[in-house]
Amino acid sequence: MLNSSGSVSTVRDRMQTLTLLVMKGLHVVGLALLLGEIAYSHSINIHIEAADLAALANGRQIVSLVSHRLIMSGLALMVVTGIAMALVRYGLRWPRWVLVKTACAILFAVIAFSFVFPAVVNATAWAVRSAQDHQRYAEYAFWLGRETSFGTATLLLLIISGVLALWKPRLLKKADALSS
Repeated sequence: MLNSSGSVSTVRDRMQTLTLLVMKGLHVVGLALLLGEIAYSHSINIHIEAADLAALANGRQIVSLVSHRLIMSGLALMVVTGIAMALVRYGLRWPRWVLVKTACAILFAVIAFSFVFPAVVNATAWAVRSAQDHQRYAEYAFWLGRETSFGTATLLLLIISGVLALWKPRLLKKADALSS
């Protein structure tokens, strides 16, 4: 079997291709978990804002549970498969775009664990307390605002990572073709 350079591909080449394909599939599953959770939580938040305080508390508890389970699982799956794909494809000499993408993933994790998750927990706690005391506390709005702000920052990092993954390698290939 001939590879792209016209030489016979080896079993190792085919295994590398299969490994990358499986990892890309798992990477997409991780992305689906992240984006699915964001869409789900946003939808729940929109519907519970106008609801009574009991529905607000219940909805926030669902958002909190789903946020922690799906974001952590999706992020872990994306980081592990992303690093593994980089190692399989490039070894220890990663191109700059992969390093920037890795930095975005690390920053995403830091913001999520340091700011988003605590804000989710606090917003949920204040929603539950509001339902128990039959009055909506201002602290709920404060923590929901922090959740939204830092969540938006993580979403932007996810978009930047996606742009790098989709277009940067093509731009590098064009630059290489122009220089030769």
